[in-house]
Amino acid sequence: MAFEKGKSGNPNGRPVLTGEFKQALAESTMQALGVIKKIMNDETAKNFDRITAAKYILDKSLGLNYHLFSEDDVEDNSITVRIVRADKNKKDKKQDTL
Repeated sequence: MAFEKGKSGNPNGRPVLTGEFKQALAESTMQALGVIKKIMNDETAKNFDRITAAKYILDKSLGLNYHLFSEDDVEDNSITVRIVRADKNKKDKKQDTL
C-alpha cells in the first residue's frame, strides 16, 4: 500500500498509554538503568557493549551535544575517555571538558 502525498500514515496518532502501563514502566526504570550500568562496568563484556551502554547513559544525561575522545595507553592496556561538551553558540569554537 502506497502512502498518499500530504496524508498521514497514522491519522489517529500515537495510542494513549494507560495510567497502569505508565506506572509499570516507571517502576522498571531504575532496574533498566541498573542493567545498563552493569553492562558498562562489566570488564568481561565486549568493549562495544560497554561503550554502547556508557554512550546511552551519556546521551540521556548530557543530551547529544558532546564528543568523546579516547586515548589508549598501550603499556597498561587502559583507555582514557575525555567527554567534551560542544557549544554551538561559541564563536571561537572552544570546547569545555567535563
